[in-house]
Amino acid sequence: MSNSLRDALLNAGVITKEKADKAAGSQRKKAHQSQKQSKKARTAAPDPTSAKARAAQAHTEKVARDKELNRKRDEAKARSELGQRMAEMIKSSAVNDPAAEIPHNFVEGRHVRRLYVTAEQHKALLAGTMAIAPVGKRHYLIDAETMEKVQRMNPEQKLYLFKEEDSQTPAEDDPYAGYEVPDDLMW
Repeated sequence: MSNSLRDALLNAGVITKEKADKAAGSQRKKAHQSQKQSKKARTAAPDPTSAKARAAQAHTEKVARDKELNRKRDEAKARSELGQRMAEMIKSSAVNDPAAEIPHNFVEGRHVRRLYVTAEQHKALLAGTMAIAPVGKRHYLIDAETMEKVQRMNPEQKLYLFKEEDSQTPAEDDPYAGYEVPDDLMW
């Protein structure tokens, strides 16, 4: 149809043949350029500055993640070394007697544990001058000096210490408050 309109305009004398050819060539040129530009836009590589920025941001995030992982690893290593030093100190200063015959019961979590002690150790435990320290699945008797060292090294370390005020203070509504427990009774 474009040829018929072109021909009609040429026949009417409105335009000359050179102008018609020039207009058709410019239209083809514009169409070709627009096709080239749309093809470039579709296949154009991403903006190199944004790729560099994304790469730099990814690198900084990776460095931050690595620092955090290293910090956590170092903390875990320090905790492990502290635990090993405390276990060694407790084991080296333990006063457990293999010939002890008096059972001393204490509560650990939901369980009642039993540790055999001598009469002197039992009195010291009741007086609060000795404590029971768990290391792994074993329990060791330690003296007050070692107990203080362990508490300074790690305040969260569990130590089982008998406190006299806990057992001797009767509750206000205790129906057995008037009955004394004999001193020679051991539980």
